[in-house]
Amino acid sequence: MAGLSIIAYFISLFTSLGITLVYGIELIPEDIKNQLNNLWLYKTPHTIELILDISSSLFLILFISLITLIIYKKSLTASKPFLPSFSLIVANILIISGGIVLIVHDMGNFAISDIARLYAGSTDTSYLTTLEVTGQSMLFTAKSGVAIGSVLITIGFLFFSIELIKSNHVRFAYSGILVIGIAIIANIVPDTNLAYGLYMPFMIWQLVLGIHFTLTKSVI
Repeated sequence: MAGLSIIAYFISLFTSLGITLVYGIELIPEDIKNQLNNLWLYKTPHTIELILDISSSLFLILFISLITLIIYKKSLTASKPFLPSFSLIVANILIISGGIVLIVHDMGNFAISDIARLYAGSTDTSYLTTLEVTGQSMLFTAKSGVAIGSVLITIGFLFFSIELIKSNHVRFAYSGILVIGIAIIANIVPDTNLAYGLYMPFMIWQLVLGIHFTLTKSVI
């Protein structure tokens, strides 16, 4: 189940990113007029993208929760007290926090969609300017939310990789540390397309990890 949840996370997030790039609805506050026009023009794809984005965050939270539950059940089978390691505790805190931040970010994007609706339906110049300023500030906030949530998740998986070292998934652990390092760089790169490219190896690693967990039925 844990493996399937991370696979579902990858599919949801990858599809969401695809919709964002195809329809040009990235978070670009510097180009607020085109952004608002695009959000209204492609309101249905944007809504689907947000739903997929929220789903991916929920699947991610489910994944780390299931991992913790599996470790807890193993401790019961071994008749040992459940004492989660420091790396597991930190991984839970960071990944769940990052998922919540991204969900809140998506809720804010639904509000931006409403700004786009008002913008498309008005001809009052002063009102349009007000909407542009409001929408721009919201996009800046949303962009910060993505950065914070992504950083929390990537660092959370860094601690999860440390947890993998203790199990029989050492190769996944070390390859994970490598791609996570690249993903952290992606969060500070100003170019959106480059950032997506740098983040992709991390996502592929998560997918491969999920497939491995599912096929081998050996999680941790």
